[in-house]
Amino acid sequence: MNAFRPVRGLVAALSCAALAACLSSSPALPPVRWFDPLPAATGALAVPPAPVRATAAPHLRQPFAVRVSAREFALDAGHQWVDEPATLCAALVGRALAGREFAAAPSIQVDAFELDVTAAPRAHVRIVFVGNAPAGAPAVVDAWAAAADRSPTACAEAMAQALAAAAAQLAPAR
Repeated sequence: MNAFRPVRGLVAALSCAALAACLSSSPALPPVRWFDPLPAATGALAVPPAPVRATAAPHLRQPFAVRVSAREFALDAGHQWVDEPATLCAALVGRALAGREFAAAPSIQVDAFELDVTAAPRAHVRIVFVGNAPAGAPAVVDAWAAAADRSPTACAEAMAQALAAAAAQLAPAR
């Protein structure tokens, strides 16, 4: 029995070395790419953004939500937004409603914050005011923007355009 101890030790050492070689030879995962779709604020904000409460559909998180068919989404964890869509939309709505008076902070539900690749690629954002919409604002803000191609950069730019269109729908009538 003692004669097998050195062989057992050698086999264990070789097994560990082989396992370490296998683990270290696998390629590194590609880095996650982060995208900020919020349109740039034009000029200095003279009035602070309005406080806005926001919730979103459960599948709308930081990974890109990509509509791949009429009833199917894929989450792309390799491409993510810099923040949750609810937080991004709250910031957008807060900027658009800055300077307006409210009895209570508006609440929104983000129903769509997706990249649709079922046909020509495009971005879609839909924001619904919960309860009463602020005076002069539509109850539902629904905006689409076409993407130049299916690349993540083009899709993120399309989302920025869709968000800018949503902000325009919230702008006070002049």
